[in-house]
Amino acid sequence: MKNLKRAAALVLALALMLTCLGGCKKKTEAEKLSRSYNVVISVELTGELAGKKLELEWSVNGLNAGTKVASKTEGGYHDGDVVNFRLMEDDLKKGMNVMMRVVLLGYDGVGIYCGQSVPLELKFGEVYYLRVSGTNASDAVTEQIFPE
Repeated sequence: MKNLKRAAALVLALALMLTCLGGCKKKTEAEKLSRSYNVVISVELTGELAGKKLELEWSVNGLNAGTKVASKTEGGYHDGDVVNFRLMEDDLKKGMNVMMRVVLLGYDGVGIYCGQSVPLELKFGEVYYLRVSGTNASDAVTEQIFPE
């Protein structure tokens, strides 16, 4: 009887461990930055766009509400790079229903607006994924890829 209880406990422990390992997924860098008091906007660059700085601009009711800038000292940003912008409560005091726009500053210092603004209803503790794609300023597009 004692051995039966030990065997049952061992089987239960192994089943619990396998369930956890199977159901646990690795967090993205953006998810690691996310907290209940902030919002993370994760921007992925795809295509041939390249530059030395990436700006995230947002507006509320048509009025500029804020800007965050990320820059790389060497090599700049190009296809495959992901930039995470963390917006705190102070950044969003004008409102949570925003229009997000991505601007890529080229190596010549000229800004490229990457398509139209994307409407987002932000909630603290959430991560919003945007993808910027294109080959040049005339065909650059920004789209929300998650959550939709």
